[in-house]
Amino acid sequence: MRYSERTIRSVATTAVDAVLAFGGIVAVVFPIIALADAVLGSPLGARVLVVSALAGVVGAVPYVSFDWSLGRLARFVGATLATSFGWLVVVGAVLSVLGVPVPAGDRRPFLYAGLLAVATGYTVVYSDAVDASFESRDASSFENWS
Repeated sequence: MRYSERTIRSVATTAVDAVLAFGGIVAVVFPIIALADAVLGSPLGARVLVVSALAGVVGAVPYVSFDWSLGRLARFVGATLATSFGWLVVVGAVLSVLGVPVPAGDRRPFLYAGLLAVATGYTVVYSDAVDASFESRDASSFENWS
């Protein structure tokens, strides 16, 4: 393959990675920012789109520069979107059982469900990347303990 073909292929692959990462991040971030903005009384207003786009651009950088896994990002986005409706049902049921009045048009239950869905998506997809154990696997870690 000639140098020009490799360069074109590399640029095209990088562009596709950037667009996919941007789209995945914005798909998760935009609803949360929009709901938080509505709950807080719309301090951002029309700038919600700008903030979401900025988060998408900044968030896409590691996927392009450091070759992070787009497959994991896709699973995270899918898990987040798939669990959001379930969390909305759970949040609604809990608020109902506790007798918390939720006026019509209140966005807080949607925000709570969205944040729980993001946490669930992260836990499902990235739980193997974090060692959450409290014990060391190195027996020599307590030798210098005094």
